[in-house]
Amino acid sequence: MNLRDKFKVTAQNRKIIGGYLFTLPFTLGFIFLFLYPFIQSVIFSLNELILGRSGYDLEFVGLYNYYHALMIDTEFLTTFIETILNMIIDLPLILAFSLFAAVILNQKFKGRWLARIIFFLPVIYGAGIVMKLELEDYVT
Repeated sequence: MNLRDKFKVTAQNRKIIGGYLFTLPFTLGFIFLFLYPFIQSVIFSLNELILGRSGYDLEFVGLYNYYHALMIDTEFLTTFIETILNMIIDLPLILAFSLFAAVILNQKFKGRWLARIIFFLPVIYGAGIVMKLELEDYVT
């Protein structure tokens, strides 16, 4: 068998490679932006976090943190239920407004560029404020 025939890229192989390349950003984002922090939060929830000068230490406590949150802490359950109810109410409203704003800003009309600038100003200013707060945090 010829080496060139062995590594020949057919149309089917191009489709397969294209599929992998197309899903690669999602896969990497899922692993680094969701899966790793999720596993780390599960590990933290099963341990007691002890802060020290050199960082933190973990002392395994098992399911005690869950027992404490559900059975001992009197405010956890009410706060949790309020958070879930707020999410059920707020999420559809935010999605509806976002869709409405996207449809409006995507239509052609005079001054569309100005409307887009005004609409996105809070995002730009918010990023500047966060950056200033982080810089002040490093100085002190």
